[in-house]
Amino acid sequence: LSLPPPEYATGGIRTLRFTLTNAHHTVLHVRLTTGDDWLSVVPSEVALGPDERQAAEVRVAVEKAKASVRKSGATSGTVK
Repeated sequence: LSLPPPEYATGGIRTLRFTLTNAHHTVLHVRLTTGDDWLSVVPSEVALGPDERQAAEVRVAVEKAKASVRKSGATSGTVK
């Protein structure tokens, strides 16, 4: 998820939507975490049965991201 200058300037919450899919024959447990207070994932944990799908979102709190850039210079975050 990258923020072009107009979205970065506007602030607010920016969202990237994606789908988790279990293509296996057993239950898949997924836990998604971030190390930054300006970056979050919803849901953070899910169990998917065979062939199940789950919508998910990565959210960026733009004002908090700006503060992080000013403080540390870091311009990216990680979802694990």
